[in-house]
Amino acid sequence: RHHDTTPTRRQFREFVVPSLVRQPGVQAFNWVPRVSDAQRDAHERAIRADGFPDYRITERDTEGRTVASGGRAAYFPVVYRESLADADPRGALGFDIASDPRRRIALERAQDSGLPAATGRLRLVSAAGDRTGFWVVAPVYAPGLIPTTAPERSRQLIGFAQGVFQVKALQPVYRLSLLS
Repeated sequence: RHHDTTPTRRQFREFVVPSLVRQPGVQAFNWVPRVSDAQRDAHERAIRADGFPDYRITERDTEGRTVASGGRAAYFPVVYRESLADADPRGALGFDIASDPRRRIALERAQDSGLPAATGRLRLVSAAGDRTGFWVVAPVYAPGLIPTTAPERSRQLIGFAQGVFQVKALQPVYRLSLLS
């Protein structure tokens, strides 16, 4: 589903880049829409036409290689990514963040509760140096009435705003706050 309320790539960048500059430890902010299997081909064509000719929805196989995502009812690919840390943020574009069952738990918790949810400790693929981090995902629902039940939230979910945080970069911030 495409919604008129989905931000453009430029709007997303203008909204999140000031936070990237001010917040140490924030590795990236991503826009992650829900794409049904029936919408997948049209979605991939639209992103390719938007200036990303190699775009496809991907996942990692058991050996860590990037491969085309297998068939699922819905995908949650990274479509917009803003990062000060990534040399080439395009590498994350198309990655289906629901392809890993451990990470999908946070998506389901956020979707069903209507509240942001964090993953457990993760190895961040695009981080340099110490790659330990976590994600926080916040559900975004179709405009209109705020869904109040898990089934309504599931039906009205259009995607997630995702923050990627690197633990090592956050540690000085926490030490300073403890000393204050």
